[in-house]
Amino acid sequence: MSCRLIINADDFGLTSGINRAVLELHRAGAVTSATLMATGPAFDEAAAIARANPALGVGCHLVFTDGTPVSPPASIPSLLGPDGKTFRPSTLAFAKAVLRGQVQPSELALEAQAQIQRLQSAEVVVTHIDTHKHTHLFPLVAAAIFPVAQSCGIASARNPFEPAWPPPSRTPASPAASSFSS
Repeated sequence: MSCRLIINADDFGLTSGINRAVLELHRAGAVTSATLMATGPAFDEAAAIARANPALGVGCHLVFTDGTPVSPPASIPSLLGPDGKTFRPSTLAFAKAVLRGQVQPSELALEAQAQIQRLQSAEVVVTHIDTHKHTHLFPLVAAAIFPVAQSCGIASARNPFEPAWPPPSRTPASPAASSFSS
């Protein structure tokens, strides 16, 4: 099995400055993928960059906190903050709501589908998903969004956990070597 290094840039579409940085770093060979925010203020510009640079892998950076939904607010009330229009303003507030059972999986799925389809409607080839502030690490979120991604033709999700580098040396007799596949 060959190894390859993927360097991903989050928050593509959030600002023109981030978009420029993603493009420059991709052209320089430093960034191989980026995750695009469906409701980022600079979304249209980022989508144009993605279409013009097909070698750049583009994922959907699903946002469930600190942002604006694609879905009508009335259809996803358990995801919204106090204003009833935007997501909860912090990851901590989102985490508390998830742990208290206040977030509905069906609403996460609805919003995930809306965000993915916004990218696809902009003719962006979506290669993977991840979430803003790594909210997909909550089992409730992962269970809601992974089937949606698959139904939209996306088979990969970004794992935010990086292995230690350099990897520890292993000998064939070590227990880690027998239980660790590469």
